[in-house]
Amino acid sequence: RAASPISKMSPMSQPLSPPMSPAKQAPRALRQQLGHGASVVFSGRSFSVTKALGRGSFGVVWGARSEEGSNVAIKEIPCKSEVELSRVVAEGQLLNTVKQELWAAGGAQLVDRIPVLIASDVETLGPKSWRVRLVMSEVRGRPLEEHLELRREAERSRTSMTAYDRRRQFAEACRCAGELVVQLAPILGAFAAKVYHRDITPRNIQVAGVETGEPKVGP
Repeated sequence: RAASPISKMSPMSQPLSPPMSPAKQAPRALRQQLGHGASVVFSGRSFSVTKALGRGSFGVVWGARSEEGSNVAIKEIPCKSEVELSRVVAEGQLLNTVKQELWAAGGAQLVDRIPVLIASDVETLGPKSWRVRLVMSEVRGRPLEEHLELRREAERSRTSMTAYDRRRQFAEACRCAGELVVQLAPILGAFAAKVYHRDITPRNIQVAGVETGEPKVGP
C-alpha cells in the first residue's frame, strides 16, 4: 500500500517548500467521509474506495480504484499546526525526489517499491485544523506484520515438524531478513538525505513475492 507514513518524518535541514499554501485556504463544506463504497474526487479525478489496506499512526489507509481502473491508496492525515500541514503537503514532492535519487544511484529496480503521488486535497476544518488526503499508487504486497502472522498461523496448524523442516524454516527466515536489509537500505538512504523516518515498523513495510522465492520489500 502505499503506503509509508511520511507525516511522521522529521526534516533534517531545510524544510521542503510545499507546492501550495493550504493554511491560507478558507473553510469549506466538509467532504464525503472515506469508507467502503464511497466515491470521492481529488484534483478533478474520481476514485471509488474499495477496502481498508491497513492502519498507520495517523489513521486508516484506504484502497481505491481510479476512473482508469488502476489501484491506488488514499491516506487521510489530520494536521493541528501549519508546520505539520506544510510537512504533510510536501510528501508528494519528497516521494518524487527520492525516486529520482534512486534512479541516479542505480536503484531502478527499487523505484516501483515507492508510491507515486497521483492527487491530493487539503480541507480546512477550523482555524488550526486541517485534513490532508493523499492519493498514491498502491505498492504491491501485504504488510510485513500481516505476512509474519499468517506464517505463524500456518506453522501452528502443522501437527509435526522434522529437524529438516526447522532448518529449512530458519534458512528461509535468514534469506528474507537479508533481502529486507538489502532492499530497504538504499530506499531509506535516499529518504535520509531529506528527512528522518521515525515510523519504520512491520506494519509499514510491504512485502511481496515471498511465496515465489523472489521477495520484494518496500516502505
